[in-house]
Amino acid sequence: MDTVSVYDAKARFSELVDRAQAGRATTITKRGRVVARLVPAGDEDERPWMTLRGRGRWVDNPFAPVVEERDVEVLKRPAKARTRRS
Repeated sequence: MDTVSVYDAKARFSELVDRAQAGRATTITKRGRVVARLVPAGDEDERPWMTLRGRGRWVDNPFAPVVEERDVEVLKRPAKARTRRS
């Protein structure tokens, strides 16, 4: 992997694109710190989440209520009736 400064990358951008097309990656630095990588474009799927398709499974009933009915009833009562128990 080659490393070039931002200044050099701007001056030789076409060359760096040709290198990436040939399969070589280039690291671009600014003041000695890595700021970008120019890598060859692969045949990546535009929807990477599709690689997980078919790998999940249901553990429980997905249509079951999230909140229990008794908790809903407690919230329906007026605020004065709701007292904290120790």
